[in-house]
Formats: sequence, structure tokens, C-alpha cells
Amino acid sequence: MGVRSAKDGIREARRKAGMTQEQLSEGICSPQALSRIETGVRAVSPATFQALMEQAGVSRSRFPVFAGRKAFDCYCALQYAAFYLNNWQLSDAWEELKKAENAEWANDRLSYQKWLFLRCRLQFFSCCGSHEENRDALLAALRFTRPTMDLSDFQELVLTQTELEILTLLAEEALYLDDIGTCSILCGQLECHLSQATFSITESQSLAAHLAIVKTKLLLAQKSYAEARTTADAVRSDIAHQGGPAFLFPLAFLSGLCSYYLQDTEQADALIKAAFYSAHGFGSCYATVCRSFLARRTAYTMTDYMQSLPDIPLVSYPAPVPLSISAFSEKPAQDSPYTLGDIIRDLRTQQGVSQQILCQGLCSASKLSKIENSTLLPDIALSEALLQRLGISERIFEFWGDEKDARFHELKHKLLNTPDLLDKRAFYINEIDQVLQKEDMLYRQRYLTVLASLASSPAEEIQLLTEALHMTLPDFRIQDVCRYRLSWEEISILNHLAYAYCNTQDSYFSSLYFSQLLEYWNMLKPSPVFQSNTFSHTLSQHCSSLYVQKQFSAILRLYQNCDKRLLRSHLSTYGDFLFYLSQALGECGDYDGARLQAVYGCNLEFLAGFPNNSRILEKALKKDFDLCLCY
Repeated sequence: MGVRSAKDGIREARRKAGMTQEQLSEGICSPQALSRIETGVRAVSPATFQALMEQAGVSRSRFPVFAGRKAFDCYCALQYAAFYLNNWQLSDAWEELKKAENAEWANDRLSYQKWLFLRCRLQFFSCCGSHEENRDALLAALRFTRPTMDLSDFQELVLTQTELEILTLLAEEALYLDDIGTCSILCGQLECHLSQATFSITESQSLAAHLAIVKTKLLLAQKSYAEARTTADAVRSDIAHQGGPAFLFPLAFLSGLCSYYLQDTEQADALIKAAFYSAHGFGSCYATVCRSFLARRTAYTMTDYMQSLPDIPLVSYPAPVPLSISAFSEKPAQDSPYTLGDIIRDLRTQQGVSQQILCQGLCSASKLSKIENSTLLPDIALSEALLQRLGISERIFEFWGDEKDARFHELKHKLLNTPDLLDKRAFYINEIDQVLQKEDMLYRQRYLTVLASLASSPAEEIQLLTEALHMTLPDFRIQDVCRYRLSWEEISILNHLAYAYCNTQDSYFSSLYFSQLLEYWNMLKPSPVFQSNTFSHTLSQHCSSLYVQKQFSAILRLYQNCDKRLLRSHLSTYGDFLFYLSQALGECGDYDGARLQAVYGCNLEFLAGFPNNSRILEKALKKDFDLCLCY
């Protein structure tokens, strides 16, 4: 979920509630203080934030708080299920959804609502369920929080992310039930709502991407092909680097269909193949759906290679039978709130980690004790680092930060999404430098890491990365990595250090760093979201460094022994891995394998916004092995 702006959240909640600053601030603070909070001049404490939001009718905390440990475990299962669905890993999503069901949704109707939506999304992705049943289940899910909601007018409501997701999937299901009118009304309402809503940048992109898919399908149904293609392409380019397959595959395929109907043959071919081969490389049944649609509904000419690949089987899952709202009418047991401190303490204890190891370089052990006892709330940067060192991604939680927190996370997201645009990266790095203050050690560590990416030589890059690492781990030894607990930033630094070394005389350090990082991953067994944003990059960069060192057999062993789900958890890094894997297969004489992985890799790179990589790979395979990628 990430970091949202607290001031924007308060202002939006007040306006949607139809309250003046005088009304909202009554009994909490002065109207002048609220005005300064809403404009970002004054910071807002967690207690004041919660009181203001509750007075506006929106119960929210600045830091994650749960009703109990069971509620926390259920929440994590739902977040991981959503993650797996976004990566088209349906069987893994199903396992997480069963965990939430077995926990009886922690007797919480909001958890059940989220679960029911995700079950409907699983049904939709599997292409085996009934659209009528799915629509009815979605309406039942919406009634848990909006029993009398008018689907034609909800602009003035403060809607949760789950409610917006339900409404978007309802619009999509309406299309499949030939109810174009309802779909059009919902799309119009959702478009207006999303333009005004306050979400983190990743949440906003996900909601906008799903809505773009639905709107593109609607325009296709209305035969407005040019407008449909524009709609799909606008969002597709925005999410190319970081977007999940759940959005990128359909957006590419739909844009390709629009091009096909517009008789733009070259563009249609590129996009349709990118969607099909990328999905097939992911082991996604969407590849089967795409090929079936092309055969049944179009005259598109599929190549022999496209038709030769086996189907990815469609797997059916039991349709959800919605519970009645009365099943959650009783108040849950009045457990003590399960706070961020409780989460950190319990995870640390379960993993057998001492306070000294966990907080090393971040804070004192006495401060960590206060955090774990819930007598002290850490700042957002420290909260994130502590969770990450325990193998939990902070991205599954919702934090409401001050102006600096929100701006830093926005800039960090933009930097991660513009890896190949040096001018923009330099601009964002300068922006971060302007935001930071001397005491912002953890944010400054990120600043140094990104600054290293613009270094003029491997030696300069290594120097900057080492400086960044020593900000939190001054005596770090890679040989002892399993004795530490590492944050996302620290793992990112080590990944970049390992790769930087492969271009120096000390290239043996590269393999040492990467092998130790993989040992750390085997020891920690982090959450899937954390793996996606850390160790998928480790595998990709390790593969690249081995190729530079001409260790082709080692690349094949790495691929054979790694967790394929981990590789496929991040689209662009998977494409990078296959870029070098295909060439290593060619060097080892497996030309059929080289061709297949190259086809996957080329189309993933194209979809991720790196078409030049595709052309480079095609030329290299032709030159080195006389392999033509005719697909």
C-alpha cells in the first residue's frame, strides 16, 4: 500500500463529509491548527490524525493497527493473495485465500469483504466461473459496507480501495453480461472518483490500470477502436516498468486487438505476441485465453511457432457462496489492539533474533524495546526498515505520513520507474536532496544508493555504495551475512555492489556477494512481496554478472535450482534474466531452449518498455548461433 499524505487524507475526508474546518476540528484542535495541517505547514500527530479521521466518519490510523494476532495473520494472507493474483499465480493465491477462510476472516466483515472480492477476481482470472454468479457475489461484497449504495452516483462517498476494486470488477462483469449501459455508468463514476481520491502512487496506478482495461473493453464493444487503443496505451506506458502482469498482459493484448481492427498490422502483431508470449513465459492461463480468442473471434494469422506451444491449463476453483451480513453482526472479542510494536516483537521472537541484531545501525535497543512495548511510535522510515529486516514488506501496510514522507516515497517510486532515463533520474535525485534533512539517515541512504547509479566508473559506484551501506552497518562483512538482518535498502546496496564488482579486477567478489545473498534468502524465507522487490533482482543481476564472466554453465545451474515463482514475481527482472539465460543456453548448445527463452525474454522486455533489449538479443543470437527468432 505504501505511504499516503496525511494532510491530503484529512482534507479529502472533511470535504467528502461536507464539513467545515471549524466542524471537523471541534474538540480536537483549533480551526487554525487544522488549516495548517491541511496545507502541510504543521505536522499531525498519530492521535490527532486518528481523531480527525474518525470525526469525519473514516476510521483510520497513521500506523497499522489490528484487532489481534489472528486479524494480522488474516490481513497478511489477503495481501499475499492479492500479490499472487497480480502476478497471475492463481494456485498460490488460492492457498492464501484458504488460510483467510480457515481463520474465519478474523470475524471481521471488512476482511471478509476483501476476501470475497479476491475470490471473485480469482474466478474471473481462471475463466472457468459464471459471470452471473461473480456479479452477484460482488454485489453481496459491496453490501457489507454499502447496503443502499446507488451505483449511478457515488462521487461524494469516501470509498475504500476494496470498494473501488469491487465496483471496477462489477463494471467488467457487466460487459460480459452484455450490460453495456451499467458498465458505462460505472466507468464514468469511477473515473471521476479516482481523479479526486487520495491514494498512494502504487494504489492509484493499480486502480487506474484496471479501470483502463474495463474502459478499453467497453470502447472495443462500441467499436471505438482508436479511442480504445489510446486509453490502453496511456496507462500501459505508465506502468510498464513496475506494473503487474495482471494489468500489463490485458492492456497489451487489448491494444493489439485495437491495432488489428484499425489495420495497423505491425503494431497489432507486436502487441498481441508480446501479451501471448509473456503470459506463456509466466505460465499464465491468460496465454491460452488469448490464443483461443484469436482463433474463435478474429481472422488474425497466428504463426506456426505461436500455435506449437502447449496450452497452459485452465484450472477451476469453487465459486464463493457469500455469507449474509448478519454472520458478522456480533462484535468481535475485545482483544487489546495489535500494534506495529506487537508485530515487530512477535516476528522477532519467532525468528529468534535479538533486539541488538534487529536494530543494529537503526536505533538503540532501548528504543526498540519502547517500540515493541507500544510506548513509542517510530517514524515511518524506521518502521519500514525494522519490518523489512524481519522479512516483511512495508508495502502491504498503510502509512499516513507527513509532507516529507509522502514526497520522498513519491520520488522513490518515480526513480524506480525510470531506470533508463538518466536526465529524469538526476532531476529526481536533486529533488530528494532538497527534501532531506540531516537527521534523515535512512532516507539519505537511499539517496546515496541512487546517486551511485550515476557514477562514472565502477570504482566510484563501489565507493558510494559502501558509504551508503556503512550508514547502518559500519562493520559489515559479506561472509557473515546470515548473522545480520537486512532492510530492503541494504539488500539493494549489496545487489548493486555485487554487480559493480563484476566489472573490476576483483570480479570474484561478485559471485561471493551474490552467493551469500542467496544463502541469506534461504535462511530468512521472507514474505512473497518482499522477495519480489529484493531477491528477484538478486537472481537477475547474478545471472547478468555470470554472463559477463562467461560462466554459462553456472547460469543454467542457477536457473535450474532457483524458485521459478520468485523469478516471475517481477516482470522486468524476469525479462532481464531470460535475456542472458537464452544466450547461455546457446553457448551450451541447447538451441531450442535458447530460442524459447529468447522469445519469452524479448516479449517481456518489450512489454516492460525496453524494446531495444529485444533487438539486441535477436541480433546476438543471429550473430553467435545463426538463430532466427521467427515467432
